[in-house]
Amino acid sequence: MAYDLASTGDDIAYSNARQRFGKEIFNQLYPDWPDVIAPIVPAGTAFLRPASNPQRHQTASSRQASGLSVPVLAPIRITAPTTGPWPPAKRRTARPSWPTTRTCRCRSPIFYEMQLKTPEANFYGVSIPGAPGVIIGFNDHIGWGLTNGYMDVLDYYTMEFRNGKSEYRFNGEWRKADVRVEEIRVKGREPFLDTVAYTVWGPVLYDPGFGGDGFGNGYLAMRWTAHDASNELLSLYKLNRAKDYADYTGALEIWSSPAQNFLFASRTEGIAIWQNGKHPLRWKDQGNS
Repeated sequence: MAYDLASTGDDIAYSNARQRFGKEIFNQLYPDWPDVIAPIVPAGTAFLRPASNPQRHQTASSRQASGLSVPVLAPIRITAPTTGPWPPAKRRTARPSWPTTRTCRCRSPIFYEMQLKTPEANFYGVSIPGAPGVIIGFNDHIGWGLTNGYMDVLDYYTMEFRNGKSEYRFNGEWRKADVRVEEIRVKGREPFLDTVAYTVWGPVLYDPGFGGDGFGNGYLAMRWTAHDASNELLSLYKLNRAKDYADYTGALEIWSSPAQNFLFASRTEGIAIWQNGKHPLRWKDQGNS
């Protein structure tokens, strides 16, 4: 699921474009906030101050080269009442519910309708094969919906290796890489063996053997929040059984990846939306200056 919804990234293409056209033209072509965006959170809404304000490292390069400390990861959550694109019905109903746009590009699926009822809970909505519960739906107390957050949670770091892929430089010292041989089975042919080096950032996704236009002959390690341990199923389990806004926010604290827009409706507490997930904590223009 995270691969479908949280693995998009144009870092390499953007880096090449910025080097080719320069910073000024690049910023005109690819602004941080396109003028067609119309946020559903009302203008002027007051938000809490950030819990942390990361500062640029003096040794950092525009491509986040080695020599940095491991970045801290922290959830970003936005809560605000909204009358956005999925408002609940104006008339009171027995259970709050709304239509929700689903953005999953899963290979299997098919969202299917289901209801689960036990002596302790009763919830109804849609799910996907393999998920032990309702992903979008409602129970006797609240309703919830999900759309993809499309957050940038993937970064590349330039690396320096020696002795093949056995050692890499980090914070001015050489570290041993975790080298693994991955067997890729190919129908009708012998298995393909790929040697992958794992670093403090993550696996080396591109190396001199990769080839391709615009890449060069370096090494790029990939840092992706979806590689971190998480328990989204527990979050859904709690969301299915939530009775109020406090239960809803408690369930979201567990959710890590892929980041989603979680909509909430209650017969007694109104409506709300959280953009929720585990996001890299970056300083301003990190990777773009």
